[in-house]
Amino acid sequence: MSRLSNSRVQLALQAEGAQASAWRGWPRARCVAEAAVALDSAAAADAQALQRLFDELARQSPIAGARLEVEVADVLVHFDVAQGDFAALGSHALDAVAQACAAELLGDAAADHVLRWQLQRDERHLLVSAMPKGWIDALGAAASAHGLRLAGIRPDFERQWNRHLAGTRLADAVFAVAQGPHALIACVRDGVIATFSSGPWCADSGEFADSIVDRLLAGLGLADDASRALLDVQVDRLLAATGMDPAKPCDFTLVSAAPPHVYLSRRWNVRHPTELAA
Repeated sequence: MSRLSNSRVQLALQAEGAQASAWRGWPRARCVAEAAVALDSAAAADAQALQRLFDELARQSPIAGARLEVEVADVLVHFDVAQGDFAALGSHALDAVAQACAAELLGDAAADHVLRWQLQRDERHLLVSAMPKGWIDALGAAASAHGLRLAGIRPDFERQWNRHLAGTRLADAVFAVAQGPHALIACVRDGVIATFSSGPWCADSGEFADSIVDRLLAGLGLADDASRALLDVQVDRLLAATGMDPAKPCDFTLVSAAPPHVYLSRRWNVRHPTELAA
């Protein structure tokens, strides 16, 4: 592998800003530059912010010719699962199903998103994601202006799923990825993602503040139902809506950089998210 082919730029697009790092070296790449920009709102693509971000990276180290790998925060992506008998359908028909799913989910705004879909192994659940087209276009333009090769754009959920659950033999499971106050929750049935839910998983930043008394009550199992973590409340509702018994044995995985709430159920296996570096 040449030094050029081993050069890459990794960019994380989040609701409040974007961070990027440049990696170069062989046989093992090392970080040679880092930069970040703040965003007033990620709802609208900010091409100028991306240009400033890449300008700063290029000032620290040459980046032309490197691969650009982009990960998008889940709060900026819309996820859904279509259900049906898809086994006999070709790619064009599945694309139409995904478009209909996006239109139902987003209405007229579906035209402003780029769709990705994946037919899961049972051939009855079509996993659909919709990313803002404005951001993808802005990323492509900024990459081209700096001689970067756009190698891929994926939601953070996909990265965390591949890191923590891909290759495992799942039956029923709940997989949640938390970023700041937002969480994306996937309900897995018989090894396939059956449905999604998303929203705040903690009331506010003070949700993680707890006292010695809180920890003592949690440890003794004496907390009342009103003290349950919001994530547990959301998950129990999601399981009930999909016909799953919350008390039934099931794998529960939460990926979060923040410390878990003191009253988070002990059923969760809490893991730290992977870093962009590798």
